[in-house]
Amino acid sequence: MPTPASLPIRVVAIDDSLTMLHMYQKILSSCPDIALIGMAEDGPSGMEMVHALNPDLVLLDIDMPRMDGLTVLSRLREQIPRLPILMCSTLTQRGAAITLEALFRGAADYVAKPQVHVTPQAALESFRAPLVERIRALGACACREKAANADMIPARQQIQQQRVEPSSRVVGVVVMGASTGGPQALEQVLSSLPADFPVPVLAVQHIPPMFVPLLAERLQKNCRLQVREAAEGTQLQAGFVWIARGDWHLRLAAVAHLEWQEHAALRVVQRLLQDAPLHYCRPAVDALFLSAAETYGADALAVVLTGMGSDATDGARAIHAAGGTVLVQDAATSTIWGMPGSVAQAGLADAVLPLDQIAGEIVRRVCMGASVQSHSGQGANAVRQGAR
Repeated sequence: MPTPASLPIRVVAIDDSLTMLHMYQKILSSCPDIALIGMAEDGPSGMEMVHALNPDLVLLDIDMPRMDGLTVLSRLREQIPRLPILMCSTLTQRGAAITLEALFRGAADYVAKPQVHVTPQAALESFRAPLVERIRALGACACREKAANADMIPARQQIQQQRVEPSSRVVGVVVMGASTGGPQALEQVLSSLPADFPVPVLAVQHIPPMFVPLLAERLQKNCRLQVREAAEGTQLQAGFVWIARGDWHLRLAAVAHLEWQEHAALRVVQRLLQDAPLHYCRPAVDALFLSAAETYGADALAVVLTGMGSDATDGARAIHAAGGTVLVQDAATSTIWGMPGSVAQAGLADAVLPLDQIAGEIVRRVCMGASVQSHSGQGANAVRQGAR
């Protein structure tokens, strides 16, 4: 009897473009671990096909007749909440806005359609790698979830149960990282933070540059904190959330108010750098986390949300070694338990939590530290004096 790992990932494609359906067919027919089990040319017939064939993953176009992709997505999310849906979109400004809306509505990820001005063969080759990579990552998670039963408790579920109670650490900054499934996760966490949240928040989301202003704008509409795109030299302050700019690493640095005064007070500012990508990512979560460890030390609180790959592990290790706090999202609520799973499996997490508990845990730890600081009568020096 074949094991879940040996079975192909079963895919249904919904797209009104015969060219795209032919491309899906040509690419996926060469992948023995992926089976394209159905293709539909509009939303209603696509939904019928999904219910009839019970696929592991759906490829979904956005612009279609009879029923657009966002409507199909919303209905499938209601009817089959855990079914991964991969949007196929154009990376124009309009396409980016609609794609981001799809991610907030629960699409697992997206893949950009090939550019129209390239040759058919070049389009096929440029589209193949990102398409297959995402199908394999999302489909493998779906297949494992379908195969899980009460008699099989994977090691990652045991990791999810660990929790370290907060100590008297004073939190000076919250840094967050996310990738696949991240926009929706970020919105849920950030929208749950109170307007008087007493420390600054910075976040890295793996996403193309044109998405970042749209992401910040969407989060601002639903958050009580002020959400901004990161900007070079901006001083950190409570009440704000900064989202890393696309194609720029976001780092923190401590600088003197008056650099010529030997004992001048230090302040923390944002630095935007185009150093080499880390884990093929720029911005990288590790860049932010490593600088937070250097600048804030034990006063840094890191949050690792859903995402593919292992970005954030090195930075979480640095924060953990400095005495800071690391929270990660659990496997059950993650679109892909890659980034948070890597941190948890390395033994770096103070708590592994469902998504709906993360904001409360952040507030609890921040407020506990603030209470300790207040009762001690000592102002916390959140910035490490050796940092420059």
